[in-house]
Amino acid sequence: MKTIHVVVYGVHSQDWTNAFAPESELWHSLPQVGQVSCIEADPGELERLMADSSLEVVAIPLMEEHADRLPPRVARFHPSRPVSDLLRNKRQTLDYAAAQGFGHWCPEVYAEVSQIRFPCIIKRVDLNASAGVDIAHSRRGLAARLGSALELPPDVVVQAFVYGSEEYATYLVMEEGEILWDATFCYEMEFSDVVRRPGTAPAQRVATPGRILAQFRDFLVPLRYSGPCNVDYKIRPNGEAAIFEVNPRLGGSLMKHENLDLRREAVALILDRARCP
Repeated sequence: MKTIHVVVYGVHSQDWTNAFAPESELWHSLPQVGQVSCIEADPGELERLMADSSLEVVAIPLMEEHADRLPPRVARFHPSRPVSDLLRNKRQTLDYAAAQGFGHWCPEVYAEVSQIRFPCIIKRVDLNASAGVDIAHSRRGLAARLGSALELPPDVVVQAFVYGSEEYATYLVMEEGEILWDATFCYEMEFSDVVRRPGTAPAQRVATPGRILAQFRDFLVPLRYSGPCNVDYKIRPNGEAAIFEVNPRLGGSLMKHENLDLRREAVALILDRARCP
């Protein structure tokens, strides 16, 4: 087994910093890891580090924008730039789902104000972790959030609200559209008509239903998806996932100390399959 130098590329929240710190327990049982460095998403600094390192360097970009800044000759296991761009833009993701014939797996999208039924969900197309997501309960509430009740701006999508006090996040590592590993958390919210914000609902590990995994595979296999991702959703009465977002990266619950075992499993797969694009 070759020994590698892992570079955690980019800076995010304190949870993520602690989870990937060189002194983290994460690395203790990964025998292929000889050295760990954490740097900002600076291609020049990474190039210098690669030149100075005696080991093969494998990068783990934390967020999508960090992956964008990886030099081409560094090994990584992350979706291609076109796939990442598609999934991190909520409108493009919804358009892709509709074109593939599974738009019904996502909450209904309202193309015009006249179609909207309340309550509805308003989402910025370019943000994550529930930033830019809000509920409107009336035409007046919609206007207060959008600045107009007459037309929908291009940087938001408006969708039907899906009721339910349980929300789920499934974390995946995939290769060419096939699922190599999964872990799911259920978030129990106090009310069924709120937006889940980070840290506002306790997370409990649960088994991922086979039907849900099959849905996610079918959603991503046309993209030949390779790398980590996380899917946010609720489960409809028929057992099907109502997919809210598919994010091309790892996710926050894996960064909690109590989920070290899951983080280690995911990272081990990422390191094993890392290649230069």
